[in-house]
Amino acid sequence: MAAEMQRTLHPAEGEAESRYRRVFETATDGILIMDAETGVITDVNPAISELLKYSRERFIGERIWEMGLFPGILADPEDFEKLQQQESARYERVPLETANGQRIEVEFVSNVFEADHQRVLQCRIRDTTERCLAEARISLQLSALKATANAIVITDRDCNTEWVNPSFTALTGYSAEEVVGTPLGILKAGMQPLECYVDLWSTMQAGHLWHAEVENKRKDGQSYTEEVTITPVMGADGLPAHFVVVKQDISERKRAAERIQQLNRTYQVLSNITTTILREKDPFAMLDAACRIAVEKGLFRMAWVGFPDEPNRRMEVVAQAGDTQDYLEGLGMTLEEEPRGRGPTVQAFRSGNHAVSNNIERDPSMAPWHEAAQRMGFRSLAALPLKVEDETVGVLTLYAETTDFFDPEEMRLLDELAADMSFALEVSQGELERRESEKELRWRTAFFEAQVGSALDGILIVDGQGRKILQNESMVRLWKIPPDVE
Repeated sequence: MAAEMQRTLHPAEGEAESRYRRVFETATDGILIMDAETGVITDVNPAISELLKYSRERFIGERIWEMGLFPGILADPEDFEKLQQQESARYERVPLETANGQRIEVEFVSNVFEADHQRVLQCRIRDTTERCLAEARISLQLSALKATANAIVITDRDCNTEWVNPSFTALTGYSAEEVVGTPLGILKAGMQPLECYVDLWSTMQAGHLWHAEVENKRKDGQSYTEEVTITPVMGADGLPAHFVVVKQDISERKRAAERIQQLNRTYQVLSNITTTILREKDPFAMLDAACRIAVEKGLFRMAWVGFPDEPNRRMEVVAQAGDTQDYLEGLGMTLEEEPRGRGPTVQAFRSGNHAVSNNIERDPSMAPWHEAAQRMGFRSLAALPLKVEDETVGVLTLYAETTDFFDPEEMRLLDELAADMSFALEVSQGELERRESEKELRWRTAFFEAQVGSALDGILIVDGQGRKILQNESMVRLWKIPPDVE
């Protein structure tokens, strides 16, 4: 009756209370009202019953801590007293268990205020389970992005950098603070061929994935090759809103692949020259063919074979192939102890072991030929001794267009190549000596037979078994033995 009279006397207050009640009843957050002095629950809205699966009757008249709903923040009267003293409090990610055993997470907000001259404590409980799960997923994804070994960049639709992971800093040397807000590094003019930019922009603007291998530079100026994948994140307007860039340093992988290709080419050179050795009997023709195969199959810039010209104390070019131009004409390689007699080719000739210059420009022993080698694009060379009966008779010299080309594996194959060529030279030398011996034997036999045939005395030559080998005409005439009698 008093409440009705109060509403009659103060209609504005009654309307406010009515509006509050409508809000209270229709709120999507759970609301729980309790006496601020005793902790007894006096009212709840439908949303909290739906959330916690308890009926309204189960709440009314119960002390909040006795229900055991909030063990982390309202487990006993002491917790309730702390809540009273705080006047207002907020707790996030509060774990709860509903009446049917479902575990959820909620946001808990409490406020103490006066209503009808009585202090009440209002608690608002919002179900944040889905939000917490989404945040956990985002946190997991962010942790994964940070932990991944690949560099990752996220840009806006204009390709301005918004976020980078630690691997980006490790790869490029640039910190997040240095690149956030700046254009994506791959888009810097001049770093890629023009057609690369055209393809990149057209693909990105169309909202398609772009993938390529590109050359880039670290903060310290060191060049490297990276594999780049750019994936668009489409916005509500159907246009790319962001781009996710994944970068991986593939320099070592490319070098390894190139090395395998070169070793395969060297194997092919070795195989082809072996075939040539078996087919070609002329040693100088074989050396010419070996130089040609080294250039054509092994992709060496130049190959030449030098033999010593002892009377003139210099190395003479006997076979060559590749980009020789005037390089060999101005070689001037001597066997004397002077600058032009200290290069790798003469070193190999003197020592009988291979000699390598993996950086011609910085090799003091190559000083006389620095300018010519640079002009020809020669960056490294290997000199391989050719031997006959363990004596060095010549040197095969190969030139490459990159520094550090002749590594141990390459030299192992090239030493095998030089050994095969040496064997061919040794066989050719043996064959030449055999032919000379046969020629001399034929001459000596003819001379001997001529002497026997012209002798006046009868001559008969037999072997150890008494079989006739040779008799002259005088023997036939004196002893009347026919020539055909054995």
